[in-house]
Amino acid sequence: MVLEGVTMKPHLETCPFCGSSDVGLFGAVMFYGQCRSCGASGGTGESAQEGANLWNMRGGVIHADNAKEPETDHEPL
Repeated sequence: MVLEGVTMKPHLETCPFCGSSDVGLFGAVMFYGQCRSCGASGGTGESAQEGANLWNMRGGVIHADNAKEPETDHEPL
C-alpha cells in the first residue's frame, strides 16, 4: 500500500572511515551522503536513493543492498 505524501528515507550505512552512525543525506536537486563526525562524503546522485547508494558503497565496501557480481574480461584464477 502506498500512502500519498509519505516518503521513506533511504538507509545509510555507518561511515566506513570513522565508524560513526551520525551520517545524513543532504541535497534538494542532487543528493549525497555525508558523515557528520569526520566529514567524509559520498558521490552525488540525482535522487535520494541514488545518493544513499553511492554513500553505502564508500570505502570500497559494497553492502548487501548494493551487491552485484563484478564485471570481468578474464577467467577467474
